[in-house]
Amino acid sequence: MRYLSERFKEQDFKDMKPGFNYAFWSEPDSGKSTLIFEHLVPLVERGNEKILFLYPRSAIGEQLEKKI
Repeated sequence: MRYLSERFKEQDFKDMKPGFNYAFWSEPDSGKSTLIFEHLVPLVERGNEKILFLYPRSAIGEQLEKKI
């Protein structure tokens, strides 16, 4: 299996339409956080936009907090 960060690139996020909600569901260690930090966060920061993170475990929140 390829990591999500290898399957999705910045252009995929640029192609997403405003007004829709998008979510990524995948098994643990599939690269969801890496995908967000490599491709989505830089795009959002350049556009001065926001991201809503929803996560089921506090450990994920702690991991994200250290990166932000």
